Amino acid sequence: MHIDVDPSEINKNKPANLPIVSDIKYALHRLNEMIKKRAIQKKFTGWHKQIAEWKSKAPLRYRVTEEVLKVAAHARSHGRQSGEVILPQMAIEMLYELTKGEAISHDRRGPAFRCGPANIISSSSHASS
Repeated sequence: MHIDVDPSEINKNKPANLPIVSDIKYALHRLNEMIKKRAIQKKFTGWHKQIAEWKSKAPLRYRVTEEVLKVAAHARSHGRQSGEVILPQMAIEMLYELTKGEAISHDRRGPAFRCGPANIISSSSHASS
């Protein structure tokens, strides 16, 4: 599914199985209404098994490196008040915890995903089907 207000973006990087030209807020509202009327019945057992295997081999990990600390020091030297370092992974992990896994994140450049490790619910043109 590809939802975009600009029709020239549809099929630009990857063919869309379901192209929708619309304002995203309106389109998602309508999709939610449709799902409430007829809930999705599919189960993705094989996919969830694959995700569990990946998570066991490479669980979500991150660390604050020297490079990250240098960037934070640079930011402080340019007027940023907080000395705290917040990595993107930390933000996603916090969103996951605060919303009990129900938040949805999208940065317009990459996949939209449920804020939790490997819980992808949809993808951008950068992913494969």
